[in-house]
Amino acid sequence: MKKLLLLLFAAALGTLAVSAYRGEPDGIFAQFKSWAQPYIQQAQQTVQTKLKEVTSTGTTATGASAAVVGGIDLARASFHCNYSDAKGERVVKTYAPDRQGLRAVADVLSESGLKANFKVLAGDVPNASAFINDGERVIVYSNTWMQKLTESAQSKWAIYAVLAHEIGHHLNGDTMPKAGSYQQRSAAENHNQELSADYFAGFVLARLGATLDEATSAVRVYGGRESHTHPEKDRRVEAHTNGWMKGRDGVVDRNTGKPPSKELVDLRHEIGKHAEHYGPGHTIVDGEPVPCLVQYKLLFDGRVLKVKGIRYDAATRDVSILEWQLDPADGRPHGVSLAHTGTLDEAECYRIKIENAGEFLYSVLPAEQGERDPKAFVKLLQRYVELGAR
Repeated sequence: MKKLLLLLFAAALGTLAVSAYRGEPDGIFAQFKSWAQPYIQQAQQTVQTKLKEVTSTGTTATGASAAVVGGIDLARASFHCNYSDAKGERVVKTYAPDRQGLRAVADVLSESGLKANFKVLAGDVPNASAFINDGERVIVYSNTWMQKLTESAQSKWAIYAVLAHEIGHHLNGDTMPKAGSYQQRSAAENHNQELSADYFAGFVLARLGATLDEATSAVRVYGGRESHTHPEKDRRVEAHTNGWMKGRDGVVDRNTGKPPSKELVDLRHEIGKHAEHYGPGHTIVDGEPVPCLVQYKLLFDGRVLKVKGIRYDAATRDVSILEWQLDPADGRPHGVSLAHTGTLDEAECYRIKIENAGEFLYSVLPAEQGERDPKAFVKLLQRYVELGAR
């Protein structure tokens, strides 16, 4: 019976082919084409609709319009991790990441001493995921889910923990094709990889100044029961905790032999947010303020603040390397002063000087009002000098 059906189907195709070749206006191919035309048009409309969806706009967590920048077909991507055991769409639309997500990734990388070898995108994933797509490492997170997570955990550090977890997967090589898929690996192998990424997240958050409660806030809210892909919540909290404890060991003050106080850790994090800056400033040449470009980076060695930077003087066209440090307990006075030096390209520019140490050139663009505040930065530095001198 099957052979008979196949023969009849082949004969029908042959008849259509001959009719199409002859071009007969009333032939069987023309009749078939006329009959199939509505179905062909419907299929074309469906394809066009799908293409428009891929290039249309999406909605961010705040309800604002966000342009779709691409898509990831999970059937073609080397897929590793959702933060929790959740299933998403097969094709993930992606959007430009928001400022909060980019800032968290930058902070995680700055503390781990690594350069970003992956792309960060927002997208239609259940929570946050790590992929290799077309040979490129990618981290995709849901704006909506991140907003709900922040509200549920009541901590900004929850976002840091999730993104650090995904970064940990890339650093551990878990997303490489040779690592296989969740389905190919055993539950034990999956759990070990998840716990390693959790450990890394705890470690980095400790280095950034998060408390243990803050470092474990995300997994305590969204950790679940054991599955083939993820271990149970308690084991994940333990992995975060072990990483956090190790991270605290790494920031022991070599002068006292003890971990810094929570206030000192928080101060260091807030100071870093102000000082790691690239932008316009002013320097004095012949008694007159002239523009320059400044980039500062800093690190803390125990209680000592070490500052390194590059300054380009627009008047003299001179590039100089700036390097100085502040040890609040060196027995010298370290008064902090603030002076407004002018306006450059709409940026209000300031000089913040620390006696017997060095200075920062600090600028605030109109769009940064409320985020960058030189007076708040001075108060942080004054408190750091006071606390570090004890």
